[in-house]
Amino acid sequence: GGAGGGAAGSLGAAASTNSIENEVKAYVDASKVTAAGGLALSATEDGYITAISIGAAVAGAGGAGGGFGGSGAGSGSGNTVDNTVSAYIAASSGTDKGITAGGAITLSATDSTEILAIGGALALAGAGGAGGGGAVAIGVSAATNEITNTVSAYVDNSSVTATAHNVELSATETSTIGTYTIGGTLAGAGGAGGGVAGAAAGAGSGNTIANTVRADIRNSSVVTTTGSGDVKLTAQDDSEITAVAGALALAGAGGAGGGGAGSLGASAAVNSITNHVVASVDSSTVTSAGAVELSAKELATIDSLAIGGAIAAAGGAGGGGAVGAAGAYSENKITNQVWAYVANSDGTKGVTATGGAVKITAQDSSHISSDGGGAAAAVGAGGGGGVGVSVGFSVAYNTVTNSVLAYADKSRIGATSNNIELKAVEEAFIETLNIGAALAVGIGGGVGGAGAGSGGDSTNTVHNTVEAFARNGATLTTSNSGAVTLRASDAATTNAKTVATSISIAAGTAAGAVSVAAALAKNE
Repeated sequence: GGAGGGAAGSLGAAASTNSIENEVKAYVDASKVTAAGGLALSATEDGYITAISIGAAVAGAGGAGGGFGGSGAGSGSGNTVDNTVSAYIAASSGTDKGITAGGAITLSATDSTEILAIGGALALAGAGGAGGGGAVAIGVSAATNEITNTVSAYVDNSSVTATAHNVELSATETSTIGTYTIGGTLAGAGGAGGGVAGAAAGAGSGNTIANTVRADIRNSSVVTTTGSGDVKLTAQDDSEITAVAGALALAGAGGAGGGGAGSLGASAAVNSITNHVVASVDSSTVTSAGAVELSAKELATIDSLAIGGAIAAAGGAGGGGAVGAAGAYSENKITNQVWAYVANSDGTKGVTATGGAVKITAQDSSHISSDGGGAAAAVGAGGGGGVGVSVGFSVAYNTVTNSVLAYADKSRIGATSNNIELKAVEEAFIETLNIGAALAVGIGGGVGGAGAGSGGDSTNTVHNTVEAFARNGATLTTSNSGAVTLRASDAATTNAKTVATSISIAAGTAAGAVSVAAALAKNE
């Protein structure tokens, strides 16, 4: 500051980048194993990323002639995980190779990945002076997170035999992304001559999970249990994204000459889960003394909350004008392939259960919960006149397009004294709440004007393919009262609520007020 005036500026920024890329294997390759007891192959990966980034800036200026202050703050993080986790038996067949065990044979591949990203940005600016004051503050916080893991348990071109015990292959993925981004700004300006202030805040995140999870018997493998014992293949993914974005902008200005203030608050969250989950027998022979079970299961969840807020107030003896705008945007997509099948296993190959049922099950239970709110308030007041304008809106787009298949393709499947069941189940659920709100006040001794507009828009789309089938010359055979059942069911549901409200108030010798509110919800 000074007699002539003063100016000040500040900038604060923080950023982080983190990556995990591991390969974990437990395997038998081109070898012979003979175990009096069981054989267990287990591959496990646990990966964690915690990223905290905070940026802050403060600026203040003043002087007899006037003052200007500006500040900007930003924070960001980028985090990626790309692991490969596998447990397998490969190239182990023939007279001098293969796996034989007197106990259970288990192949287990498990990955547990977690990303926690927290970002914050705060900018403060103030200015004043006898001549007037101006202040600008900007704060932005952002995060991007990505998980692309491959988890597999398989038998490839190998001979595997368990006596009186199970052969079990399991691939399990648990991915979690939690991201919290907050942006805040405050700008204030004043002076005898007048004041102008502007504030903008933004927060957002982009989050992606794209995993491959497989349990397979393939490539001319021969898997057998004798005496008793089941053959079980299980592939399961449990992906979860929690995204919270919030932005708040505050601006105030005043002065004897008049005041002007503007504020903008915006938040966004974009989330995607695209997984491939498979349990399969392909071009192989499975003979079980008990049951044969193939299960592919997806449990994907997206929880998204986006909030934008803006408040602007201006006043002065000469007049006051204020503009506030706030918005929230959310986009969430789940596009999974969940398949359980027997393919290319006919002729001398095929799947046979002599002591239990053959069950081939694909199931998806995806869930999207999306909440958004945009609220803005503007107040303009002055002796000469006052004008206030505010806009608040919230928009959400949610999409589920899964492929859930349970099938037999060009294969032979048999069950003695028991059932053959092919089942595809879809249980997707979308729930969303969007709120848009706006308040505008204009009061003046001469003229008062106020305008407020708010909107809420929600579009929810569910387009799934759910099928249970046998094709291309597949043969499904039961004996001794066993039944054959093919069942496909889709119980997808949506629950959408959208609210919009606007209030405008004007007072003066000549006054006018307008408010508009619109709410739209579309489900397909």
